[in-house]
Amino acid sequence: MMTLLNLFKIFIRPVLDDPNSRRIFLFLILNLSFMFVQMTYGIITNSLGLISDSVHMLFDCIALAIGLLASLLSHRPKDLKYPHGFSKVETLSGFANGVFLILISGTIIFEAVGRLREPEEMNTDKLLLVSIMGLIVNLIGVVGFGHGHAHHHGENEDCNHSHAHLHAHSVHSTDKLAAKFSPAISQFDDHHSSLAHSHHEHDHHDHNTHGIFLHILADTLGSLGVIISTLLIHRFHWLGFDPLASIFIAVLIFLSVLPLLSSSASSLLLVNNGKIEHNLRDVLQDISEMHGVAAIQRMRFYNGCGSLVIKVTGETEGVRRLVRRRLEDVGFKRCVIQVERL
Repeated sequence: MMTLLNLFKIFIRPVLDDPNSRRIFLFLILNLSFMFVQMTYGIITNSLGLISDSVHMLFDCIALAIGLLASLLSHRPKDLKYPHGFSKVETLSGFANGVFLILISGTIIFEAVGRLREPEEMNTDKLLLVSIMGLIVNLIGVVGFGHGHAHHHGENEDCNHSHAHLHAHSVHSTDKLAAKFSPAISQFDDHHSSLAHSHHEHDHHDHNTHGIFLHILADTLGSLGVIISTLLIHRFHWLGFDPLASIFIAVLIFLSVLPLLSSSASSLLLVNNGKIEHNLRDVLQDISEMHGVAAIQRMRFYNGCGSLVIKVTGETEGVRRLVRRRLEDVGFKRCVIQVERL
């Protein structure tokens, strides 16, 4: 009894207290239960579509479990060992789920091509009923997680991880600018990271929710594909509709997951998007041409915050004010600007 109580306090209670974690947990239970039903009937009816859909539901359960763990870890406080906390775990979860989906797509296509070459007999008596039940389960998940997906903003990150830097190719558009910019490796201690913490958590939550949503959406399409292929088999008596539907769904899964992989990978690598990079390049070009500016070094910029060292030959405070104003004009309002006189 004491063990169950401790389990509730340590794991179940935090899950149920957080709305997002609770939503993931409840759908995990529902998904896991129906997976066994779908797998059983897929084996009995010898339906590749139903079997592949149930296998995908197993990966969904793994994805949901990973997403649940990531959601819980993301709320852990920062400490000396993890100065930025576990906020990136949800982005990592979204990326991992994207990789899972790519592997699933390839596996389904491989199996479907084999079925097209050597069709196998199928028992479609109860296949339609089970597929409709699976579609209902997945639609519940689509509705439950669709809201988080609709508000996905994968590129809108804050500066909580302040070690990000501007890639060299983004700042040497001219020979003069390239000469003034000297690459260096340093760390930027962002004193304003707490101001953007809630937005930071929201973005990583989006990646996690987006990954889970794509898994469920792929399952929904899989169930729909099985229903359509079953009806076509009944109508035209050709077993090839089952693997064709599987290939079509696998291609849709592959195409739908590419944006998630791109967005989550960019977030993990702390990449500035194209518009930010373009604006920043123009501003740095202007700064390099300011009167008295000899060099710009140690640039670290990441969507809203940054740091740089400016070497000047004259007055320092005026240059600092002008540089701060120019950076704020393009959205970098939390910057550490060090001006050094030569």
